[in-house]
Amino acid sequence: MEKTLSLFLIYQNENNDYDTYDSAIVVAYTIDEARDINPKGKKKTIRETIKTHDYAWGTPLNYWAEYEHIHAEYIGIADITLKHRAVVCASFNAG
Repeated sequence: MEKTLSLFLIYQNENNDYDTYDSAIVVAYTIDEARDINPKGKKKTIRETIKTHDYAWGTPLNYWAEYEHIHAEYIGIADITLKHRAVVCASFNAG
């Protein structure tokens, strides 16, 4: 039986400065996987980014939040044309 991809709203309230993401719509199999998707659309997950210190400007994820501060809500079933771990849309607060 094939798994069904779903759409999730992911958001964070910890980092609300300029040049940060506050939310995104992503495609994932589970809510935990959705929370680990990078809203920048990078291939590395949030936890991989922190673990490898793959970040700019000297602090990890200054544009988002650490995994434990990311919330996710199920929206519905993803269209078959959407790819696994895709970022459908993201909200960025430019400064």
